[in-house]
Amino acid sequence: MTKNYDFDIKDVIKQLVKVFKTKRDEATVGDLIAETGLPKFQISQAIKLMMNEYFGGMKVTETGEIIYYFPEGMVNRVNGFSARLKRLLTAINKAIKITLSFLFK
Repeated sequence: MTKNYDFDIKDVIKQLVKVFKTKRDEATVGDLIAETGLPKFQISQAIKLMMNEYFGGMKVTETGEIIYYFPEGMVNRVNGFSARLKRLLTAINKAIKITLSFLFK
């Protein structure tokens, strides 16, 4: 039997991203559990990573419930297209600087 803490976090994140997209980029842990059927532990671990990777934030309702939201949508700033493009352009810029430096010395 697979234990609650033996899981692939990338798969959990993929499932949560789908749920956030259908919920207008905000949901509570309860919403996520209801939509995915995943254990709370797995969702809690995945949310920690998602908050950084997807520009996430938290809101607290008057009843004390935490709502996780992503104001810029589900755009991954670590592995997404814009992040890869930025790294590529930085590498190209560095290569151009090295080449020009070599040519003009």
